[in-house]
Amino acid sequence: SVLHDKAFDKGWITFDSNYQLKISNFLLKSENDFVKQSILAYNDKKIEDIAKFLPKIEYLEWHQQNIFIG
Repeated sequence: SVLHDKAFDKGWITFDSNYQLKISNFLLKSENDFVKQSILAYNDKKIEDIAKFLPKIEYLEWHQQNIFIG
């Protein structure tokens, strides 16, 4: 969704090496209930296992280290 794409770009969410969604503390402290509830429902959920569409682990690691707001 556009919301999740924007949250990823802003560093509010990321994916770990198991392709599970992780939510930043910044977002958890947010006062925007719509955004929080729309994303919290997916915390620790895994990306569908469609191998040809999965991002490379090194890209996710780069995102975790450079973009994600822990």
